[in-house]
Amino acid sequence: MAEIIREANRLRSEEIIAAWETHKGDEDHRLRAERMFREDRERLKGVLEIHRRTGESPISDEETSAENYKIHLYHFQKAAEQLEQDLDKELTEAQESLMLSKPEKGVAYGVGTDSQGRRGIILLAECAVNKQGSGKVTVTGAAKSAVLGPATAVEDVSIVESATNVIEFIRSYLREKLNIDTSKYDFTFQVISPLEGAAGMGVSGPSLGATFSVAAISELSNSVVDPTVVMTGKGDIKGNIGPVGGVGWRGAGKFLAATQTKKVKIRKFLLPQWNHEKSVDEWQVLEDKNIDVMPVKSQVEVWEHALGMGIDQITREIEIALKERIEFQQMSTIEPTST
Repeated sequence: MAEIIREANRLRSEEIIAAWETHKGDEDHRLRAERMFREDRERLKGVLEIHRRTGESPISDEETSAENYKIHLYHFQKAAEQLEQDLDKELTEAQESLMLSKPEKGVAYGVGTDSQGRRGIILLAECAVNKQGSGKVTVTGAAKSAVLGPATAVEDVSIVESATNVIEFIRSYLREKLNIDTSKYDFTFQVISPLEGAAGMGVSGPSLGATFSVAAISELSNSVVDPTVVMTGKGDIKGNIGPVGGVGWRGAGKFLAATQTKKVKIRKFLLPQWNHEKSVDEWQVLEDKNIDVMPVKSQVEVWEHALGMGIDQITREIEIALKERIEFQQMSTIEPTST
């Protein structure tokens, strides 16, 4: 609120200066001033028109001075709009700095929103695997907090639970399909966000489940993730992808975030089946930007879209990568025989 008040007073001061500069000096000076203060003069005209309509001490722009030109509700509205635009610009620039210019293994893109679901951001999820650990699942990076009330930030563990759930499914899948035991593998995820470090503006909720699942499978299979694919979705221990927020009529910030990238053009948006059916009007903005919206019901489907290969090939890649490492580890533990 304090920022809005300061900005509103700044706008008023600029309008007073614009009125003064465009009515002094010779014609050349006034023409230069009109060009220089064009936006300020537009706002000034807007306030004076409000004065005329409401009968609030009508004055002309030539008569405008610090004494008779008072701050108006209009200034606060414009100040709020300006600050909103500035924040959007800062977020966009920060977001662009996160985008990778080439694909990397163990890295996937998700999307998040503010608490209202209106402003979206691209999130980076990275995964590292320690095959000689104790079975821990850890999430680091962006602040894991939610906002309760006007300014109370509290810890939100749902993002950690989300990572734990998808890893439980991955362990089960590898045990069933490849007879590989990963119960002692440690999985560490780092979430990188343009809002990292801001209290109450960190990443919370379960919607990064699909992204965590892809990052982990990418790391395990030594396969890179297509950087033009972003995803959202809740992942469970049975391998399903469930619905999320920020993609409906109450707020479609996640869709907007995918349309605003510049360094890497998003080509595909993976969306839970339920959200796809319920938010047709909202996700149409992606189709209008030539971004394919793909409904997904399972983590396996998400893997296939993100890695660009079928599940059989993904499974083979994991088998090759893990068994090679297991054999290497076994050989490294064999003590050399003396001669």
